[in-house]
Amino acid sequence: MHAETSSCFHSTPLNTFLLADLMQLNNYPENVTQWLEKISSGRYFAQGLSLMLLLMSWFFVSPVAFKFFTHPLPYAWDTILLKASDLTNNLEHIAPSSWRAKKVFRITIPVLIRLTKFSPAFVVLMQIICGYAIYFFSYRLVHRITGDAIQAVWATCAMAFLYFGRAAWFEFEATWFDGFSYFFLLMAMYQGSVWGIFLFSTMAAWNDERAFMALSLVFLFHFVSTKGEEKTSLKNLFSLNKQTLAAAAAIVAYLLTRLFLTVFYHMQTPKDGANMGVLVHQTPNFLPLGAFTFMEGFWLLALYALLWVFFKRDYLLFFLLLAPILILGVVAGCVTDITRSGSFMVPIVFVLIRYPGIFINRMQMRSLLFSCFAITLLFPPVFVCLDWGAGSWYFSPFLFKKMLLVLGQYLSA
Repeated sequence: MHAETSSCFHSTPLNTFLLADLMQLNNYPENVTQWLEKISSGRYFAQGLSLMLLLMSWFFVSPVAFKFFTHPLPYAWDTILLKASDLTNNLEHIAPSSWRAKKVFRITIPVLIRLTKFSPAFVVLMQIICGYAIYFFSYRLVHRITGDAIQAVWATCAMAFLYFGRAAWFEFEATWFDGFSYFFLLMAMYQGSVWGIFLFSTMAAWNDERAFMALSLVFLFHFVSTKGEEKTSLKNLFSLNKQTLAAAAAIVAYLLTRLFLTVFYHMQTPKDGANMGVLVHQTPNFLPLGAFTFMEGFWLLALYALLWVFFKRDYLLFFLLLAPILILGVVAGCVTDITRSGSFMVPIVFVLIRYPGIFINRMQMRSLLFSCFAITLLFPPVFVCLDWGAGSWYFSPFLFKKMLLVLGQYLSA
């Protein structure tokens, strides 16, 4: 639960210059809050909210995953099926510059197919279900952190209009399986069980190297959840609880297993198309917009939280929060698919909500999260990728455009 007041908070300029203005901007009718508080008490509210957001996402940005069920199998699936039949295949027959050659260590889905004999169509359907589950568990997690349904609603709504919340039905040809990766990371935070954290962290790490790097956010979430209000020190950083130990164990297990596979099976991810040269080339024209698409409105939350931690002089925690943002941002700049790579930092939102929530009152936090949602909703759905023509792709809102076309025809009749 959030503390309703804090004299420490009111003594900083952060309240005056940031949140006070937000509250003025976000004076939406009180009956909206009352209505949300009323309906959120329903037994199936989280399920209904998740379904509504899924349909809204499909309305404003037409899903492309459903083409999978009516079109021939994309050729990238040959690599997935090959890995399913031979998990240690090093993919040396594929040109190192191809994104398919980067799947050497991405074996979560191949292992799933090998164990269950699931068809590609069923795997795609599972990813769509994961997309729905991202909304559901995002709401549940924020509600658990804050004890406030309104904050959980605005945070979840904002998630739905990021690439993070749309990936499950927008990629299937390249077999990135981002919907799975994001779901695994979210569940590694949601879980309280040691084995649950370890399992979901492991599945995330072996699904994509960027998800492995994002395990630092899983570690931070469980660390911040138990640290209390005292300043972070090396002593309490290494006084780990079972949850943080589980995340750390998954990180160590991944590194050791990957080293074993490299030494004994000559598995190695090619670095062609993923290096500092790419970062230098695309930084002036593509990275600024790409960086905004990582979290869109949630950058406002990140700015507030980082400033708050800095003003509290909790410099070690400031570094621990800033480091994964910078590292994942640089990694995103070193590859051409900027938006999807940087979107792996989105789980830090749950860390940020958890930490500043101790020091900010409920109404201010509602205003902050509503602002994040408003920015995310209004910003066009853009995927920045250097490989695609001008460097970015606007997701096509087919249903929305169709509605406008029908409305235009009706009005002109």
